[in-house]
Amino acid sequence: MTHPARKLLEALADNNLNAADGGMEVRAHLEICEFCREYLEDYRSHSKVIGELMSAPLSGKISSFLDRLARQNRRGLVIDLTVLPIVTVAPQKYLAADSPTPDRAGSLSIATLYSENPEIVLRMMRDQQDNSRYLQLIAESIDLTANVLVCAPEVGAEIATDSDGRAVLPESLTGNPADLQWQVRLPEASFDLHPLVYSPDRVEYSRDMVLESDRGDRIKVTLIGKTVGKQIEIELLQLDGHEDFEKVKILLIEDRHLELQSLNSGQRVLFTLPEHTSYINLRIFQ
Repeated sequence: MTHPARKLLEALADNNLNAADGGMEVRAHLEICEFCREYLEDYRSHSKVIGELMSAPLSGKISSFLDRLARQNRRGLVIDLTVLPIVTVAPQKYLAADSPTPDRAGSLSIATLYSENPEIVLRMMRDQQDNSRYLQLIAESIDLTANVLVCAPEVGAEIATDSDGRAVLPESLTGNPADLQWQVRLPEASFDLHPLVYSPDRVEYSRDMVLESDRGDRIKVTLIGKTVGKQIEIELLQLDGHEDFEKVKILLIEDRHLELQSLNSGQRVLFTLPEHTSYINLRIFQ
């Protein structure tokens, strides 16, 4: 007895086999062949289980693991952006009676840039009220937009975004921003710190700690309390397991306060913290 090819049986099970492709012959064969009927049932059962697994919601632990894995794969990623061409539309003519009122509020688009992989959009806008310029990153994942660097290397521009993916364009950046080559840089490493609590009974104090990631990144943090305020000194000991590294950028994030500084191998940088310091995050960019 000649049996139908497996792909024909599987197509029949998936309801993708019509008469023109041999559907009638396969059905006739199934009526007399127990072996093929069993294969067909096994395939349908297997497909049902796979479909249920694919449609089932992921557990919290699995979802968290997949998110962490995605972040690790994006470590230090540099995303080059392309200018989105502007489609010119002929202006619509209005009669004097129904001419629309100009919108003096809101923002005016200067340029839009994008990346397809990963999907991310950078919009550059001008506020029509105060004439300031700002940028806004848009992506499905907040890891691609919040507290990252938006850079134009040819003019040395390095702009840190806030937790909403927004940042003010510096006034020193003259001309049309769309004429520059823009990119988004994701951090090489990230560290979290507990708040530094100021004690009025202790005029001055300091405390050292060494933080280490599971990727071989190590930093020495010195928390300093003074009568004039709180400071934090950072020394990068290792980056990805290496003690020698090129110049990096360290971004300190404290609530809405952002401060970006450069650091060379063997050097230390000092940040002055706001009076009421809460959660602190340090991000390292290369």
